[in-house]
Amino acid sequence: MKSRFLLIFIDGLGLGSQENNPLCLARMPCLTQLIGGHCIFSNCNIRRREFLFMSLDAALGVTGIPQSATGQTALLTGKNAAATLGYHLPAFPNQQLIHIIQRFSIFKQIQDKGLKVCFANGYQDNYFDDQSKDHSVTTECCKAAGLKFRFISDVLKQQAVYWDITNEYLHYKVDPEIPIIAASDAGMNLTNLAQTHHFTLFEGFEADLIGHSRDQERAIVFLEKLDNFLQGILTHRDPDLTVILSSDHGNIEDLSYGGHTGNPVPLLVIGKESRLFDSAKSIIDIVSQIILHYDTIYRPVPKKLINN
Repeated sequence: MKSRFLLIFIDGLGLGSQENNPLCLARMPCLTQLIGGHCIFSNCNIRRREFLFMSLDAALGVTGIPQSATGQTALLTGKNAAATLGYHLPAFPNQQLIHIIQRFSIFKQIQDKGLKVCFANGYQDNYFDDQSKDHSVTTECCKAAGLKFRFISDVLKQQAVYWDITNEYLHYKVDPEIPIIAASDAGMNLTNLAQTHHFTLFEGFEADLIGHSRDQERAIVFLEKLDNFLQGILTHRDPDLTVILSSDHGNIEDLSYGGHTGNPVPLLVIGKESRLFDSAKSIIDIVSQIILHYDTIYRPVPKKLINN
């Protein structure tokens, strides 16, 4: 594989001021060392060899506070979903957004080039039993590509990662026989998956849940877990894997009122393809640059050359 990408999508992680911001209190040695201080708390731009940290616009020119359905659709298709609707849509995608996803899901766009893609999250075994339930953008992206879903058995075999990273929800809420794992080990498992796919996505939405609850203690615990997760990923990645971390909207960085924010979101890129994102301005530019990169290096052979 010439190059591979791992996108870590953390729902509800923005860049705000220090006021009411648990990012100012959490111990995050991996991120602090990468960024060279606590710049993650504010709007900044850092470029070094094989490293990029910058802020991205999540509002996309649409009045109002960014929301999950439109933000995630934009992030994972490269299309301005909020502008298409004319407003920011919370929760699950409607039919208009599903139509965008069916055409432009990053999984579908990359898979259509003959490349290997992976959604690394493990689902609970009964998740699809209710045929009437609405699905998240990530699930709709998988469906659009006919992608294999992973379940708890895959989590136990280290072939998937649960949304809370360490399996604590599964252990305490589903089955106490499911072991809790270290966040760094979950990072290693995710990296191992990403090493065998051209594009891998992991979604974690705990930050958004905590932001809505305004629970500072839980926020600090989560952020420190995220830092250990990232450390595990970076420790085990090979040079051909470019790691990207971003979000759909802000939330956890401002616990003053328990709602989404209009703050920019982070773009953290580590790896040899980090230069691809130097000109990124908003969350739609992540997928756009990945697709453009693969268009360049996996150009189809012209028919006239095949016939000759």
